[in-house]
Amino acid sequence: MKEYSVKEVAKLLGKHKETVKRWIRSGKFPNSYRNSDKEGWRINEQIEFASRIKAEFDIDLYANPYDGIED
Repeated sequence: MKEYSVKEVAKLLGKHKETVKRWIRSGKFPNSYRNSDKEGWRINEQIEFASRIKAEFDIDLYANPYDGIED
């Protein structure tokens, strides 16, 4: 199973590294883990699905669906 760093995931999804870290802490990547502070977070290949969807349909699976909606 391929593993990605936070930097790699951010690049694949077109997001900032801190955004990816927030997603990890909130549970959006349940299979991610951290061996040590030096190594940082590792994210299992589940991200490949999200990057394929984004590329094929130009859909951001992790976008807030309420962005841009005014009351």
